[in-house]
Amino acid sequence: MGDGWEHRIVIEPPPSSWVNRDQPLPVCIAGENACPPDDVGGPHGYTLFLEILGDPTHEQHEDMVQWIGGVFDPKGFDLNRINREFKGSKGRRR
Repeated sequence: MGDGWEHRIVIEPPPSSWVNRDQPLPVCIAGENACPPDDVGGPHGYTLFLEILGDPTHEQHEDMVQWIGGVFDPKGFDLNRINREFKGSKGRRR
């Protein structure tokens, strides 16, 4: 950690209509943008990473595409992935 990231997380109680549902909690209902890749170098490194990806003529472009494993959509948010990770981490919480 220690890269200077700041996150805003809002935790709200579930609606009363969920009280008797079998939906495991917590559950994410919305979000914005993709998670920056691990080890990208904090906010400044992420900004540089996006600049390089956005410029196919940049000398490091191909290296970054290979490093990220192909396409990276900085606006993408995978709600299903987040909830799968919540569900999968239930046994690891302390």
